[in-house]
Amino acid sequence: MYFYPHLFFQAFVLRSIESNTITIRDSSGKVVNTIGDKAFKDALVNTNYLYKSHVSASYINSGIICHRGEAYIPLYQGNNKNIKLIDGNYTITMEFKVLGSGTIQRKTFNLVIDSLT
Repeated sequence: MYFYPHLFFQAFVLRSIESNTITIRDSSGKVVNTIGDKAFKDALVNTNYLYKSHVSASYINSGIICHRGEAYIPLYQGNNKNIKLIDGNYTITMEFKVLGSGTIQRKTFNLVIDSLT
């Protein structure tokens, strides 16, 4: 069985989020993949709406720590699973729209792909 390359990303959120997008760019700045609206899902309730991460007594008693967002980010170009991203330097930008305020928050990280093959 072949598994398509993905990056699993987990995030704690300080505010409730109504939508989010993830964009991967190569070293020249060209967009190689965008995961559309609601790329992250809430890990506890499996919804696209992300609830604010906080610890409550009910979570602790059930063994759950808090709400968190998680995303499986494909490491191939666009929707073509046969064209995986080549080894190199990329940036990954996560864009979040805060619930009720319309405020957009962005976080950008460096991503190095090295298949070691």
